[in-house]
Amino acid sequence: MEYIEGIHLSDILKKPTANREEKEILNPDVDDTTLNIVYRQIADFMLQLYNLDFTHIGAISEVVEGANTWAVTGRPLTYNMNELATSTGYPINRFPTERFSSANEYFKSLADQHLVHLHTQRNLASDPKDARRRHIARHLFQQLAARNCINENGPFKLFCDDLRPANILVNQSNLGLLEFMVRSNQYPSTNLKPIFR
Repeated sequence: MEYIEGIHLSDILKKPTANREEKEILNPDVDDTTLNIVYRQIADFMLQLYNLDFTHIGAISEVVEGANTWAVTGRPLTYNMNELATSTGYPINRFPTERFSSANEYFKSLADQHLVHLHTQRNLASDPKDARRRHIARHLFQQLAARNCINENGPFKLFCDDLRPANILVNQSNLGLLEFMVRSNQYPSTNLKPIFR
């Protein structure tokens, strides 16, 4: 891994605020040239990642150290799974234990995960109306996944559920992705260890 000097893209893009409680918004004073450079480099990263194909949905790892060959070797680990495990009391033994061979398998597992979350985090809803809305939404998602999900068997593409300006460093010549965990949590998807330029 290479060290990159720079500042977070989020610090460049946000309008300065008087205090931390103020809502962050896009700074209207950011010039178009800066935005064009940033967008062009992010698009380049995304196109490079899109060229990678995988046979399963799950976490990837390097097959042979230093050979730059990657394969799906384990279950997915998503940002949402991390949040559920660390903040909600979600039983980690209910997470998937294997990689997925189809989008259908993955979405059925995701629907089950949403229902388990609703049942295990009792303070999730703010009132009875909210609880009912959440209950209905999760059951509808489960029905959609069971009846309407394509049985797509790949190839699967990389997907990052936490790519945001706070995870991108900027210096005068490069963008660098911090903690860029590309996770396999939807079709198309998978997981990549941190990429630094």
